[in-house]
Amino acid sequence: MKNLLPDSEIDVGFKCRSFVQKELNEEEKVIFFTSVTKYFQVAIEYFQKKCNMDNKALLHASVADPVKRKSSSFADIKYFVLNFRSLLPADKEFEENMDILNREFRQWQASNLDMDKTESADKYWFRMAKEETQEGGKRFTVLSRCMLGVLSIFHSNASCERLFSMVRRNRTDFRNCMSNRLLESLAIYKNRGKSFREPVAKEVLTKAKSATAKSLKM
Repeated sequence: MKNLLPDSEIDVGFKCRSFVQKELNEEEKVIFFTSVTKYFQVAIEYFQKKCNMDNKALLHASVADPVKRKSSSFADIKYFVLNFRSLLPADKEFEENMDILNREFRQWQASNLDMDKTESADKYWFRMAKEETQEGGKRFTVLSRCMLGVLSIFHSNASCERLFSMVRRNRTDFRNCMSNRLLESLAIYKNRGKSFREPVAKEVLTKAKSATAKSLKM
């Protein structure tokens, strides 16, 4: 086994280590720390599997990090453009867009346009979209569009799964006539960060009851 800490450096908690030192003999200590090491190995393997560390999209997505400006490769942004053609403007041919993108990417790498300490990656690329050339034109029109597009790609399907779960919980076999418009309103309300456990004003409940009655009569 490689890259493993010695038993004396493995973090098992101060209380646990004190117990091991006082209550276990040398043979039992070896068995204990061998089990701990195997546990951590299995946990790391599980983490790597679940996080999909070899995912190509994740590996190439670092190109959108302004901090890695000088170490980024055009192949990274090219990967996304080839898989998501909508990242490029629709008013030009693909080859022309690629030439512009390549030129803007090289200019960006050679510039000194670093990210501010208080700035996030999306705000940085919004700022780059407004960057002007000496002639007054936009300097990174295609590049900023692509980078913002990369940042908007979902890193997981968790949010989509939550939405599907919410729909299934609200539109059941007993409420199969619920309209799509009502479902949409419920989803928007929930995504605003409102909690359904928060108290609702009495006048709001009265209006909601009246609106429900009117809707059922239609």
